[in-house]
Amino acid sequence: MASVRIKGGPELKARLAAIVGSKLDIERAWAQDASKRIAGDAPRRTGRLAGSIHPDEAKGKAVVKGAWYGVILDRGTKAYTIEPKKAQTLRFQYRGRTVFAKKVHRRRLRRRPFITANAQAALQAAPIADQIIRAWNRKSSRGRFSRLSL
Repeated sequence: MASVRIKGGPELKARLAAIVGSKLDIERAWAQDASKRIAGDAPRRTGRLAGSIHPDEAKGKAVVKGAWYGVILDRGTKAYTIEPKKAQTLRFQYRGRTVFAKKVHRRRLRRRPFITANAQAALQAAPIADQIIRAWNRKSSRGRFSRLSL
């Protein structure tokens, strides 16, 4: 059985560990940029949706969070019918009046792709390569790294 020896194995292992260790920093930078882009492009009626969009961390990952209805506006909905389950009629308030109806038809909500488009734009604009090179060049505890540049 043939064996292979790699010269500089511990240094390579340390550099790869540095890149993996900087994953959260790269994600944070993306989330910061993406949240600004998404909030700036969010549909505005009251501004509450745009004001709710912010970068955050969940389960060890950087994410962008916002109001729950942002995804509905981003992806749209299909047309659907609302019918009563237990009673014979529906009762709801509409423009200050009480309305009774046997069923209600909701038209589709058109798609307004502000989340997906801006998240992808932030990913393309993010200087991920620079951050990976910075992590690669970061000195180990032994201090034996040489510089890499593109």
